Amino acid sequence: MHQLSRIVFFIFILINCNSIDHEQMDGFLLSGKTNGMSDGTDIYLFDELTEQVIDSTEVWDNEFELKGKLKNPPSAVILRTADELAYLWMENSRMTFDASQSDLRDGNLKGSKIHEWAE
Repeated sequence: MHQLSRIVFFIFILINCNSIDHEQMDGFLLSGKTNGMSDGTDIYLFDELTEQVIDSTEVWDNEFELKGKLKNPPSAVILRTADELAYLWMENSRMTFDASQSDLRDGNLKGSKIHEWAE
């Protein structure tokens, strides 16, 4: 019986650590930074399989924010402007994309465990 209570306690700790480490969300929020993009540049997030637009916005002061809900996360997506693109693996979570020192292709996505694992 003592062994069973240790196992239950260990599982409880794992669940709590996971919930602290990764905020559960009903959808995603992607906050991004770019490098040298003109204000008003359109930026799109596409589902790579269906090629449908998930969300779009404009870049202002080299920053943007996209949000929505992925139907089957993790999802392969394409983040693109008219001139640049990046392939990402996204989840329904809070994420950041930093291309402030590079172009979109070489940007860094944080907050998606599957993307970080894939890299």
